Amino acid sequence: MRLDGSNFKNFTKRCKKPFDERITYSLLNTGKDLLAETNACTAFVQSDEISLIFKGVDPFYGVQTKYGGRISKLASTTASFAAARFNYYLNLYNWEDKNIHMTQGFGNFDCRLFNVPSNKELIDVVMWRHQYECRRNTIAMMALSEYGKKSIHEVSTITLLDRLIGTYGSFENLLQRFHPIHFYGAFIKKEQFKIQGYNPKTNEEFDDVIRTRVAHRCFDLTPEFPNAEDFLTKKYWDETDLTNLQPPSEYERPNISTFESRSRRRANHYE
Repeated sequence: MRLDGSNFKNFTKRCKKPFDERITYSLLNTGKDLLAETNACTAFVQSDEISLIFKGVDPFYGVQTKYGGRISKLASTTASFAAARFNYYLNLYNWEDKNIHMTQGFGNFDCRLFNVPSNKELIDVVMWRHQYECRRNTIAMMALSEYGKKSIHEVSTITLLDRLIGTYGSFENLLQRFHPIHFYGAFIKKEQFKIQGYNPKTNEEFDDVIRTRVAHRCFDLTPEFPNAEDFLTKKYWDETDLTNLQPPSEYERPNISTFESRSRRRANHYE
């Protein structure tokens, strides 16, 4: 299942360039909410799109999908849920920089569903979004910000990348200009963790109580990666070979310097 921001080119026209952390944060957390709301194994977020990956249904066991597998129902409800959550997260930020329309609920998504015959085909689809589309979009946004629209018209991605490397001196210097989520996208899964439990009725404490949360990782997934084909259909990070990868902390929660509570904004509106 893939959700794309509808007319986001115009919707984000006056946002910070080349990347606006408020949009990045909102899309990332919308992807997390979608994973938590659905029975998807993995979500992948890049640019203005969110991909949800589901395990295949074996008809032999009579497993039923949500809404009986009705495509129109699945697409419409998922797109509306994504729009609601995305606009909620946008409203956590201060948009007084001539972008007040970002708080008025105009962010929306289209949604499409398709299936693939095997895990090999699945990883090919994801690789196309992760290895090609994500980086092409990032390089194009960087080049547009640096050189302007006329300068990059009909120029290949490779040429734009070479030009950017020349401007910044090296590829490593260029990478420091943006967060890994922009270059690699973000893979989202559930993970299990242990906490110390407490029973208020008996005043007893329990060790190793297992809880579940949704977490993301930014990394370069290649076909040579160990168990790459199985990685996408695993439900938990704990089941993969990537448990040592830590999520970037700056995208775990809103930037406090730009965060303003809804009640405070409402009060300011009437001052």
